[in-house]
Amino acid sequence: MKQFGYQHIKCIDNVPEFERSLKEVYFDVIVLDMNMGNSDLTGGLNMLEVVENNHITSAVIILTANDTVTNCRQAFLQGAWDYISKNWEGDTFEMVHDSIQNALQKLNRWGNVDNDRWFNENKTDLMQKRPGQWIAILNQDIIESAYTKDELIKKLRGLSLPAVATTIEHVLPQVHSPNLQNEHLMEIINEDENQTVDFKKTACRTMNPKATNPKEPKAIQKIVKEVASFMNSKVGGAVIIGVRDKDHEIVGVELDYVVAVKQKSRQNWDGYESFIRQILDDNLTSNKPLEYKIYRHELAGKMVCRIAVPPAKSEVYHNDIKKTTCFSVRDGSRSKTLNVRETVSYVLANHSANS
Repeated sequence: MKQFGYQHIKCIDNVPEFERSLKEVYFDVIVLDMNMGNSDLTGGLNMLEVVENNHITSAVIILTANDTVTNCRQAFLQGAWDYISKNWEGDTFEMVHDSIQNALQKLNRWGNVDNDRWFNENKTDLMQKRPGQWIAILNQDIIESAYTKDELIKKLRGLSLPAVATTIEHVLPQVHSPNLQNEHLMEIINEDENQTVDFKKTACRTMNPKATNPKEPKAIQKIVKEVASFMNSKVGGAVIIGVRDKDHEIVGVELDYVVAVKQKSRQNWDGYESFIRQILDDNLTSNKPLEYKIYRHELAGKMVCRIAVPPAKSEVYHNDIKKTTCFSVRDGSRSKTLNVRETVSYVLANHSANS
């Protein structure tokens, strides 16, 4: 394969050495022969299983002189990138070379899917443990981290890493962090609503142009419900007001000022913050003090309100539009109100030790 310009090649002819190498060396591409260390011609598939079980994210090419439909199907089911028969017409090494190049081009263009999936699945936990850090992920594991991307890249240059198998991601600070910077909030706004983030266009205005009363009680109660849901979650979250949830457009809360506060001299941020605090204190109940903070952020020339909500130390109940006491929790990207039986089960499982 050196004739095609590959410089770092490691040849292995037995299974134990292969397994050791997976722990010691990072590979962009692994080519496995079906006859490798196995008399029944399934050694390549066995080694592919080892690769899969160890979360190795290298592209794997199966090479064989005894190709069967069954083996080909099994190889792809186990995550092989390609399956090449030595019996096909043409130069086998050229076929392998073309396959390697296609694999590298795909990884360069789309990134490493397994690493990306691991990052998304563990994002909430990472925000708690590594807020604000840049991390390098290889084989679904963090191999290096730093507080700037340039610093991380410098660290990676000193390591013998594969060209494309390493994924670099930025772990945003927790959305309810008191030190959340505007640039980080913009990154959060550019993403979709999730377990820890909810967008609201307004806290109190009606969207009906024909309405005689500009204040909308349902909008107020939605804010209350979202805050209660984050309080009852394990990780907390934030309600961001002044952002349209459909397209993430920043609309600001300035139009809320006039509707929220009757006194003209108080139709400003201070009056608005007092209004938000009042509706929360009037509609949330718990046997322990409520903990939340209200922050303002100027983004795109408009004021955005962030209600930062850490997880509560005890269960939190809220009033609905009819002043009925309810219990809600965060369920993915939405809040869900539980019935009595569900509430009892949830409280016993999550808050009984703190009550």
